Amino acid sequence: MARRDSIFALNLGMQTVSLAEFQSLPNGGLKLLAFRKSDLIVDPSADATRPMQIETVVKELREALKIKKGARVHVTLPSQAVFSRFVKLPGTTPEDVTSIIAFEAQQNVPFPIDDVIWDYQIMGPSRDNFWDLALLAIKADTLSELADSISRGGLNAWNIDVAPTALYNAFRYNYPDASGCSLLIDIGSRTTNLIFCEGDRMFSRNIPIAGNSISSAIAKEFSQDITLAEMLKIEKGSVGLGGAYAEPEDPTAAKLAKVIRNTMTRLHAEIARSINFYRTTQGGSSPLRTYLCGGCAELPYAIEFFTEKLQVPVDFFHPIKNVIASEESVAQTTGICSGGLGELVGSGLRSLGNCPLEMNLRSPSAIRAQDMGRRAPKLVMSAILKKSFPSLKTSPLKLLAYPRISTRSPINRKPLLRKPPHFSLQQENDQLGPKSWRISLIKFLNATFGSLNSSL
Repeated sequence: MARRDSIFALNLGMQTVSLAEFQSLPNGGLKLLAFRKSDLIVDPSADATRPMQIETVVKELREALKIKKGARVHVTLPSQAVFSRFVKLPGTTPEDVTSIIAFEAQQNVPFPIDDVIWDYQIMGPSRDNFWDLALLAIKADTLSELADSISRGGLNAWNIDVAPTALYNAFRYNYPDASGCSLLIDIGSRTTNLIFCEGDRMFSRNIPIAGNSISSAIAKEFSQDITLAEMLKIEKGSVGLGGAYAEPEDPTAAKLAKVIRNTMTRLHAEIARSINFYRTTQGGSSPLRTYLCGGCAELPYAIEFFTEKLQVPVDFFHPIKNVIASEESVAQTTGICSGGLGELVGSGLRSLGNCPLEMNLRSPSAIRAQDMGRRAPKLVMSAILKKSFPSLKTSPLKLLAYPRISTRSPINRKPLLRKPPHFSLQQENDQLGPKSWRISLIKFLNATFGSLNSSL
């Protein structure tokens, strides 16, 4: 059974769905308690059934981790489901940027602005009176469909993030001392995400060459359907090293290595173009190091291939390098790159309230539901006060008032949860009467409400 203070994170990959349970530590760290993953149908022609697949898999994973129905979960969406843009806006202060961001969103988002859910965040200080902004947007219908599938699976989508920003948060947490520019290459099933991490700024770009591209090339070469090609890639696939390196003795494995190398060479060409784009248009620097993640990163000789092509040190990205992991979760984590573990860590860190990027693509209905859930204890206590003290002149709601929580903050976001201020008993003493038992009751109600609000 999941703990009451557990943090749940759900990663909706295009081919793999994974769910993790975390716990926040007193020192501000994160502990991985449990981890499960399940695969979706490989064939892209089955995408029409994706909502039903997500519902079924989420329910199975929730039951496997023994999570109660309706629990809140931090969700990470695949990059191809979300429109992302990195822009530079002029302004002397962040407030200047805030005043024009709505217009900028209308110009950049390729859909009517009323049909999308969007959010943004300023990254770092200004440079020559220009501010770096990350802008995310998703069609409201798409988000609603995904949220409904998660809800039918028994979980309540709370924070909704996208894979590149979640990976950036996980990288900053696990590699806090990395200087200069670092490049994360996340080779997924449908796209490869490039995440440039440089100080307090990030830039991402997705390339439509990834695991499915390799599987399609194998299917064409061996005249097989894509499902069998995927199995062949997993069982015998490797990245051919070329040159003077010896080929695998198995003829099938040798043929596979050449096919995979051809696709990887195409991918490298796009990566080189993206690095040049990042340097020339974003004012970034060349990566000093590269980290691989995603399912296809575990192909044999992938590190050797990218080391040869990029001419920088290449290693696997370790998403739980600074995360304490229980023995059970370690046993379930068979592949450190696959299963969306990096996205899960980045999503779980959102509960700690100190992430570099904290954008949230919640729908307005989810925000209203959160606000109503936050107000519920206050309404209950208000009714109790009104019933107990009919002569009370001040509105009980004012006695129990606390600041509204902003759903948008342009820069340096702080933890959202705030404790309600304790109202002054001395100030209300004349209205409530001199009897000490009434004051004691008010103290009790105030303390009770404070604990309820903190639990929410």
